[in-house]
Amino acid sequence: VLMLVKKEDGTKLFSYSVMASKGMSWEGIFMTAFIMPISQFLTADTTGVKELIRMALQPMTSLSPYVFIVVVMVFAAIVTNIANNVVLAVVLLPVVYTFSMQMGLSGYGMSCILFVLTQLALFTPGASVFAGLAFSNQEWVKTPTMMKYAITAVLIMVVIFLIVALPYSMVIF
Repeated sequence: VLMLVKKEDGTKLFSYSVMASKGMSWEGIFMTAFIMPISQFLTADTTGVKELIRMALQPMTSLSPYVFIVVVMVFAAIVTNIANNVVLAVVLLPVVYTFSMQMGLSGYGMSCILFVLTQLALFTPGASVFAGLAFSNQEWVKTPTMMKYAITAVLIMVVIFLIVALPYSMVIF
């Protein structure tokens, strides 16, 4: 629509060719275009990632339900900052849902908490699309600054979310 609107002098209000050459962060677009297809391979059954996570979480089912959920959610919030957040959510969802139901907790509530915690992926460029875009734009924020504030924000949000969301999900679901 903006390409159709003209200024008073007759020039276009928005020129796609100018914006594409000067106004777009192509580094971020290419980084995202590369990372997202590669991360999809991690969820394939032949990689064994799903089975590895299930085996790692299986011994923790002997813990109390609340300790288990807190451990799994903190694990998800930490790993999502290293691995791709979409991949981790897809891999952990069946595990969290099944174990929550077996322990008498709401599978829906725990799934919602898992989804939110896996969206806190800010620490590395491969963690999420948004982190990749932020890391690729060095004009806005430098990498050490991004990592320092990302880890601080993630830790604060995980603590607050677990304090608020766990009890609230027990009430709602």
